[in-house]
Amino acid sequence: MLKLTTTKYNNQIKTITRKIKPKLTVFKKEKDSFEKQEILCKTSNNFKFVHFQKQNKSLSLSNIENFQKLKNNSARGTTLSSKHNRKYLKELKKEGFKNVIDLREKYTSESYSKLCEENGLNYYNIPIDSSSVDDRQIIKNLPLLFKLLNKGNYYIACAQGLHRTDIALCINYVFNPKETNIPTLTGHLRDGKLVFSDIARRLNSIKKNITDDELKQLGWQDDFNKIYKKRKKDIIDFNTKKIAAG
Repeated sequence: MLKLTTTKYNNQIKTITRKIKPKLTVFKKEKDSFEKQEILCKTSNNFKFVHFQKQNKSLSLSNIENFQKLKNNSARGTTLSSKHNRKYLKELKKEGFKNVIDLREKYTSESYSKLCEENGLNYYNIPIDSSSVDDRQIIKNLPLLFKLLNKGNYYIACAQGLHRTDIALCINYVFNPKETNIPTLTGHLRDGKLVFSDIARRLNSIKKNITDDELKQLGWQDDFNKIYKKRKKDIIDFNTKKIAAG
């Protein structure tokens, strides 16, 4: 038997390896789904596809900034009009959402409504904020707002999904006779305390300007003054206790 020294053996192995080892050219192609990648390995005489899962965040609605689930398959969060958030519109449709409620006044454009429609969602612009939107405009839109919120399957948002969204949900709880769920406030916490002043200011302003006939049209028959005070207090007490509980 022919015996090889260690050095000669290693040299022969290197020589053989250089001759038979194919030169690989790697091309990477990302699929539209962002879930898989394909690597095409080209050798001298064949092609080979290698599949593997990409280590990315899955496209989940919970990844939306300030996302919070609400009752009746509904949710709140940041607006989805920006380029990096538009992908979630398709996910909303998949999850059974039907309507997008945009609370912004100065930052709206026709392009967002078209994006919603292209993804099978109805778009509604119902401006609400703490002071700049006229009370009469808000009151005029209350029947539509309450109708959408009562049906469920909606996504309601302002720029960040915090302050104006809090205000809109508080208006819904105080003035909508069919609403029984007290809203959890996410944009009105300061140093571990509830700051309710701008919400109270808007609620009081609407209460001052809404007529008895308009309250009846919304469905109120009893003495609304007592109901108003109670429901406003309900929001404060509920959220204060929630903050204290951590």
